[in-house]
Amino acid sequence: MGRGFLFAAFLVAVAFSGLPLVGDDIASEEKLLDLYERWQSHHGVSRSVDEKRIRFDVFKENANYVFASNKKAKPYKLSLNKFGDTAREEFKRTYAGTRIRRRSTLRGSANLIGYLYKNVTNVTPTVDWRQKGAVTTIKDQGKCGSCWAFSTVVSVVGINQIRSNELISLSEQQLVDCDTNTNKGCDGGMMDDAFDFIERNGGITTEENYPCVARQELCKIGGELMDFIVVLHGSKAVKAFSSNMHISLGAGLSFAAGPVGRVFEADLRAGDKGSGMCYTYSCSK
Repeated sequence: MGRGFLFAAFLVAVAFSGLPLVGDDIASEEKLLDLYERWQSHHGVSRSVDEKRIRFDVFKENANYVFASNKKAKPYKLSLNKFGDTAREEFKRTYAGTRIRRRSTLRGSANLIGYLYKNVTNVTPTVDWRQKGAVTTIKDQGKCGSCWAFSTVVSVVGINQIRSNELISLSEQQLVDCDTNTNKGCDGGMMDDAFDFIERNGGITTEENYPCVARQELCKIGGELMDFIVVLHGSKAVKAFSSNMHISLGAGLSFAAGPVGRVFEADLRAGDKGSGMCYTYSCSK
């Protein structure tokens, strides 16, 4: 895979609660070691003696990068989130689980039959689906490249809540285990294929019935797992953002209709050290 990508539910806050960093924290090896230990305590990270010795070098590099970046006049700030001692390649390998580069004709094409809101001219200025009760609490995929499944589910959860006025957390794990025709579980997948699977499968069950275990297992069927709580009757594409990240009118109206799945670049250096979302094109520079 060329670049790594993460799926995220657009307009859903992704909070990493990073540890603040000041210049004195990186003034010496002893200061950095103290910062590393405070970081471990802040995020509840436990390391063996040998692993700590190896990861401390990665942490020092990341801490220096965060400090140097924050000194520059950039439209975003970085912090030491829970990936503070994770190497860039490790982060990409573990969490960037989509296969966007392998699908040159993604469903966002404006020429696609059934393209959603192609000729819209009026867009609502803002919408926050959290306040409208259409979004569950933030979930963590763990060390499983299943971001594609989480993005699929949050979109289905949202539209179901809008239609039924009932917020039901659905099962990402069912997609990871059972949607294996083209998607690859913890090794990546595509959201549009997952939507198709839910439609073909007759629906998707709840997270309570089929909870997340952050690894791919054999597909479970039978009993309550066959109680498909939400049935999907199709999905539509949304026109891609332009390079300067201005939202198209069609995309804007789509966001107004419900939560929308979005692909974010994850192989940039800032991608794994944010304390929130970066909405500007300069994040990738």
